[in-house]
Parts: sequence; structure tokens; C-alpha cells
Amino acid sequence: MLFKRKSKSSLTLETKQLIYESHFEHVYRLALYITHDKAAAKEVTQEAFTKAFEKYHQLKDPSKIAAWIKTITLNTARSHFSKEKKVISLDIEKINYIQNQFSNDQANDFTYQMGLEEELSEAIQTLPEDFQDAIILKYYHDLEISEIAKITEVSEGTVKSRLYRARNRLKKELKDIELTAREGV
Repeated sequence: MLFKRKSKSSLTLETKQLIYESHFEHVYRLALYITHDKAAAKEVTQEAFTKAFEKYHQLKDPSKIAAWIKTITLNTARSHFSKEKKVISLDIEKINYIQNQFSNDQANDFTYQMGLEEELSEAIQTLPEDFQDAIILKYYHDLEISEIAKITEVSEGTVKSRLYRARNRLKKELKDIELTAREGV
């Protein structure tokens, strides 16, 4: 057991620091993926850790702290995202800078890749929230099916079904985008 459970509000500063340092990178990446904004991700990360420290006494199994903190982060980011309703925008200045740094072929390949990533991100956002969660946790955070099931509080079979259905919807969505691009619409 890495962290010993203590009574309400009795986490030491050292324990809080250890929890924070152990989980910061994963929490921040998850928050950044959901919010698509560095400032918002920092805010969500801070809020998620604050909630985790305040409610640590409610954690039933300290060995599952990573999944528990990710669940808090996911819920906090969702809440933040729905409040803000942020729109993702492509950073044109960044693309122009990159194009100036590389040859035309390299820049076009990179810009094309960025476009694909943007299209994929937008396609993921069109999925139902439970499908988004499964895709993000599986492919952006490399979690196992069992870990995703614990975080989202559903069975492993449900996670597998959501991933299957989400992948099929994404394939269709991206295929439609590709056809539209080819037609020049």
C-alpha cells in the first residue's frame, strides 16, 4: 500500500506532495485533452487535486488512487468544459511558423498531419460522452479495459462495447470527411 488511509482531513503535506507528484502528469494530460486549453487544463488539474485531497478519506482502497484521481479529473474537466463550452480553433500562427521552418514538402506533410489530428479530435467530440471517455482513456492515456471500467464505473464488457461502437462511428465520420475533401466541398 503506497498511501496509508487516514481520518478526514489528516493528510500530511508530504503525503499530498507525493500524491501530486505521482499523478500530476496523467491528470494534466487528461484535463488538457478534454479542455483543449492549457490554462483551463491547469485550472482543472488544480481543482481535481483539491477535491482529491478534501475527499481522500472517502477513498475505500488506497491502492486504486490512480483510477480514483482520474475519475475526479474526468468529472471536473467535464464540468469545466460544459460551463465554458470552449470551441477548438486551429492555431494558424503555429502552422505558419512551422511552414517557415521546414521545406515545403515537410511543412505540407506536417500541416496535413495536424489537420488529421484536428479532424479526429473534432470527430471524437461528436461522440456521446461515454464513448468519448472510453476512447480518450484507451488511446490517449493507454489504460487497460479493466482500468477504464473502474474509472467509468461500468463493466469491462460495456467498455469493450463502447470502444467498438465509438471506433465504428469514428471510421464513418472520418470517411465522410475524406469524401467531402475529395469532392472539394
